[in-house]
Amino acid sequence: MMDIFELIKKEEKRQQNTIELIASENITSKNIRRACGSVLTNKYAEGYPKKRYYSGCEIVDEIEQRAIDLCKELFKVSFVNVQPHSGSNANEIAYFALLEPKDKILGMSLDSGGHLTHGYKINFSGKNYDAYSYGVNEKGYIDYQVLEKYSNQDVYVIGGASVYKQAIEKATKLEITRINKEYVGDTFFPEIDTDVWTLVNEQKKEGFSFLTYIRK
Repeated sequence: MMDIFELIKKEEKRQQNTIELIASENITSKNIRRACGSVLTNKYAEGYPKKRYYSGCEIVDEIEQRAIDLCKELFKVSFVNVQPHSGSNANEIAYFALLEPKDKILGMSLDSGGHLTHGYKINFSGKNYDAYSYGVNEKGYIDYQVLEKYSNQDVYVIGGASVYKQAIEKATKLEITRINKEYVGDTFFPEIDTDVWTLVNEQKKEGFSFLTYIRK
């Protein structure tokens, strides 16, 4: 096992002497590492506080509830899920809520800075949906002409990126997607027929913008 710990030390040194601009990575504090390397690792706690499927979760419940309370206070919201999830999970949930299998989607290509879940062929988004991509021009800016070409088609346009260094102007998005399409968080979807989700209400509540959709 000593060789493993030596490798861990080498990785720590590498992280301390390297700058990596990877959105899904973060440098944790020593206290976070202490907690993650504690006996909590031994406990299986599927479910939520006081709603578990297994016994022996009383203390884990207290810990998770404490994390929930701190996050609610910090972000001024009424509900928080502190269990670990990835951006892929979140995007998948948005797809399931707003799209049907084989719907046409348009996202930034991976080599231009897009995310795997924006329609890459080996990802669920590229397999479950009819995926197309847009890229950047020679100056490194989004090629909005490609977006304009798709603006009147039955396509759901995915905004945002994983490693795109320029600002993506919301006004530009709305200009491209015209009056019948709305911006939704990191994704904007067109209203294309009577069988899609339509934005019916937008309100700011407790520091967060909420978009309410109904199925026509």
